[in-house]
Amino acid sequence: MKNLIVFLSDFGLIDPYAAIVKGVIYSINPSARVIDLSHEVSPQDINQGAFILYFSLGEFPEGTIFLCVVDPGVGSNRAGLIVKSGNKLLVGPDNGLFGPVIQRENTTCLKISPEIVTEKAKEKGWKTKSSRTFHGRDIFAPTAALLSLGSSPEDLGSIHPSPITFSFPEPELKNGTIRGEIVYFDHFGNAVTNIPSAMLEGLNDCRNQLLFLENRNVSVPFRATYSLAKEHEAFFLVNSFNLVEIAVNCGNARNSLGLKIGDRLLIRCN
Repeated sequence: MKNLIVFLSDFGLIDPYAAIVKGVIYSINPSARVIDLSHEVSPQDINQGAFILYFSLGEFPEGTIFLCVVDPGVGSNRAGLIVKSGNKLLVGPDNGLFGPVIQRENTTCLKISPEIVTEKAKEKGWKTKSSRTFHGRDIFAPTAALLSLGSSPEDLGSIHPSPITFSFPEPELKNGTIRGEIVYFDHFGNAVTNIPSAMLEGLNDCRNQLLFLENRNVSVPFRATYSLAKEHEAFFLVNSFNLVEIAVNCGNARNSLGLKIGDRLLIRCN
């Protein structure tokens, strides 16, 4: 599946940037297959991009190349990375975007050599361009295209022993109470937390669980599915990532409850 490139960015869909990046890929490898993971990452939001990548990576076949461009440091001296994660390859800036994947898995990280990438891309007929503000087009897209043609990561860079990493905050179960926080909002306004479903099992013999927003007079009940909640009712459930999520049936939990990233919460028996 080496021809499959999955593209994640904060470029949005109004401007031509995402399409231009795809054009570069096809100029170098016309047989490549590029699919979009998302281009609606909030501008410069590395943590949001990292979350999307982290929970999507396992859904794609072996050999997939992930081109990830959320890059507020473009034009600085930050490195470009190729991350070998099993039989999958990740290409993008060394700014923490790949941090949770690097910490979770046994990865090898290589620092991209722009000079080598440019030279090899020129050999494939690419009319190279250079800009200090569009490394997605000028460095990362050619790198992903060359990898899709069979270039090895070692052909395009050298070992980078200390990439930038971070971990998502860890939840806590103590004295019959789970404490966690909101780490992501989806398009529907559902608030995804860092609490895995397995942690709910730690509330032994608890038939009625309530989620409380810390320091606020707000609590919501558990519902197994969206359809079991009343219309416009706020509740929490286990989502498809196996994480606790706060939702409003036929509504937007983020807006209705005034939620934000980092809001602390706790779950306990009623």
